[in-house]
Amino acid sequence: MELPRQVQCATSKVLQLLVYFKQSIVAAEYVATTTSACQSVWLSNIMTQIGFNLDVPVKIYVDNVFAINLAKNPVFHQRSKHIDIRYHFLRDQVGKNMIKLEYVGHEGCSKSELREDVGY
Repeated sequence: MELPRQVQCATSKVLQLLVYFKQSIVAAEYVATTTSACQSVWLSNIMTQIGFNLDVPVKIYVDNVFAINLAKNPVFHQRSKHIDIRYHFLRDQVGKNMIKLEYVGHEGCSKSELREDVGY
């Protein structure tokens, strides 16, 4: 049984929007992780100038697997073509082993625990 044409078009539009939002979320997570990487590299440099020896990479916990894969795999992705080149600093730091990205999920957290930190 085939769906009517209007339903097919609406379903197609919904799928296109879902793909767009998924790409937007990945891009937002990637940009936020890059900002964290910039700040952690800056702090590492200050700590080194003060006299602390930092031989281990800085761990950044990310809750988006696609953003981690985008940073670890320097191959051109369909998801990364719209991300500005300055945000690929994260790829360089992961490649130099200055930053280590680790996945942290939401399985252990309830919504109330997440809201407590924000003040809701």
